[in-house]
Amino acid sequence: GDSVSLHCQPPAGTPSPEVTWLKDGRQMSNSSRISITQILVINQAIQEDSSTYTCRARNAAGTRESSPTQLIVMTPPRFEERPANVTSPSGVLVELKCRAQATPAPTVTWRRLDGKMPLGRVRIEEQHQRLVLEHVTVDESGIYVCEVENEAGIAIAQATVKIVDA
Repeated sequence: GDSVSLHCQPPAGTPSPEVTWLKDGRQMSNSSRISITQILVINQAIQEDSSTYTCRARNAAGTRESSPTQLIVMTPPRFEERPANVTSPSGVLVELKCRAQATPAPTVTWRRLDGKMPLGRVRIEEQHQRLVLEHVTVDESGIYVCEVENEAGIAIAQATVKIVDA
């Protein structure tokens, strides 16, 4: 959503060189969000703007290109699936899912609001972004919090787990 400016200082030449910008090797053109001069301005940057950019200066004497610049547009975490409240009998497996997308990839942290995660019967499956509680007892009842974080921001969701004895 921010604006990005990439500056190009072409070499001096006669006639003055014409400056163009390349995105992943393909020449760019002006648009409603993109302004091209010696400065490339991308307004309201979006994920698709993450690319390699190169400045090209050309005149009758030849062509010179800048070193490529890698642009990564960071996006804050956005939930694809939030953990749901669960009521379950004791002794079974309880699973809380917390899937999110972000760039760069986010880290997912699980915690319990009172700070006491059940020892030995809990596992965090990072690949599937879920918390698994095995052989639950009423002691595992509580509020579990999923925090998803990267350099662009943080998102927090929580679910209440209620375990009942038969």
